[in-house]
Amino acid sequence: MAPGVWVMDDHKWALWVWATHRDILPRTLFHVDYHWDGANDFSGDDKSLTGLLSNPKALKKVISEDRLIRKDSFISPAIRGHFFRNIHFYCYQRNIEPGLSPEILMHNRVRQYIHPDIATALNHLNPADTALDLDVDIFNRSIFFGQGDVWTNDEILSFLDTLKDLVQKAPLITIALSYCYSGTEADTHRLAELILPWILSRRA
Repeated sequence: MAPGVWVMDDHKWALWVWATHRDILPRTLFHVDYHWDGANDFSGDDKSLTGLLSNPKALKKVISEDRLIRKDSFISPAIRGHFFRNIHFYCYQRNIEPGLSPEILMHNRVRQYIHPDIATALNHLNPADTALDLDVDIFNRSIFFGQGDVWTNDEILSFLDTLKDLVQKAPLITIALSYCYSGTEADTHRLAELILPWILSRRA
C-alpha cells in the first residue's frame, strides 16, 4: 500500500508482516481493535516457533491453514518470538479477560498496558518506537457477526486525528479490514474508503 503500511482482510496476517520486517520492528506494539486477540493457539514449543518465524514461506503456509495462527491468536506468537518488549492495548471487548496471558508475559519478560482511553494510551507511547496495529472493527459498535452499527465519518476522523503523530512516525503499520466483524460488506468498504486514504495522506 505504502512504505511501512500493510492492509489485510484477516488480522492474522499481521504476524507475517512483522516476521518479514524484523529489521525495522520497534520495541513497542500498539493494538487498536474491538477485540483483544490474545489467544495462544500455537501448540509447538518455543524452538519450533522460532524456526517457523524465521521461514516466511513456511509461516505463510501455517497462517493460511488457519489452525495454529488465527485472527485472534497472532499476537502471542510474536511475543513468544521476542518481536516486541512492550505491548499496549486499546480495545472494547468485555466478554473475555483483557490482553495476553500472564504466563506468556512473564516467560517472555514483556510489559503489557491496558488503556481505558486513547489519550492515556498515546501519552505512554513514543511514536517512532511503536508499531501501530489497527483493526477497523473498532469503529463498529455491533457485537453481531456481519451486522453493522458503524461510527459516523466525523467520529472516525476525529478518532484518527488523535493518532496522527503515530501514523506519521510509526516504522510499521498493519491495518485489518476484518470482514463481517467490521459490519456488513458495504460497511467494511466504506471504512476502507475513508480510513486508508487518510492514513496514506499522513504518510506522504
